[in-house]
Amino acid sequence: MHIKNVSGESIWSGDSSLKEANLAGLDLNGAQLAGADLCGTDLSEANLRNADLNKALLKKANLDLTDLSQANLSGADLSDTRLDWTILEKADLSDAVISGSPTAINLSFALLRRIKSDLLIASGTFDHAIFDGCDLYQARFYDSSFLEASFENAVLKGVSFSNSVLSAARFCRAYMGPNNLGGPSKFEKVDLSNANLQNAYLAFAKFTEVKLSQARLNGANLRAAELSDSNLKGAVLQGADLRDANLSGADLSETDLHNASLEGCQYSEKTIFPLKFKAENHGMILRSKIKERRK
Repeated sequence: MHIKNVSGESIWSGDSSLKEANLAGLDLNGAQLAGADLCGTDLSEANLRNADLNKALLKKANLDLTDLSQANLSGADLSDTRLDWTILEKADLSDAVISGSPTAINLSFALLRRIKSDLLIASGTFDHAIFDGCDLYQARFYDSSFLEASFENAVLKGVSFSNSVLSAARFCRAYMGPNNLGGPSKFEKVDLSNANLQNAYLAFAKFTEVKLSQARLNGANLRAAELSDSNLKGAVLQGADLRDANLSGADLSETDLHNASLEGCQYSEKTIFPLKFKAENHGMILRSKIKERRK
């Protein structure tokens, strides 16, 4: 069995198949492994920069500390693959299947269009990564960075972003609504400043203590969304649907609420509104009055 680079030169040879082989620490820069069966293979700490792994089978493979920068992993099966501290900068993971619980994964500038994922990731780096059209159903991200990442047309049902930074991330036409199993998307103490969330489906989403200052939420569906204690200063909410949402303690100073639907939206005495804005004129409900009704 031989592994060749892009020039056709042999860079590794062995007597058996690559499945469950030990290739840990090897220099496989530019390896041509399209369609290869690498299930259970140990590729930890290997150099797979620029490798072609199109439609490769990497189920249960070990890619801990592996450098896959600029590698082609489109259509690859990464189910239950070990990806702790894996470097995937500028890698192409379009149409790939990913699952597992990698730690500190680096996907900066990676292309992840249309991937299907069931992930739990801690301390991940996804700066500038492209998740356009991805199905990240029930993925959970903790203490991760998504600076200027793109989630356009992505399906984010049940996704959780906890203590993560999503500054200037793009969520145009992303779907983040509730579902029968995973529940609504959760954004706890995350930074979505300047994020593009135009026309995003965010009904029932939970934005607890979130920074949404200067965010673009034009036409977004935020019906029954939890936005208590969130910073929406300077955000654009033109035409947004905020019916039955909770804005208790939220900062809406300098926020553009033109043509926003606010009927049944809850607010508290700590909610900060734009100058001259009258909540009662828009069908909003003061939370203290809700408590009085319940009594």
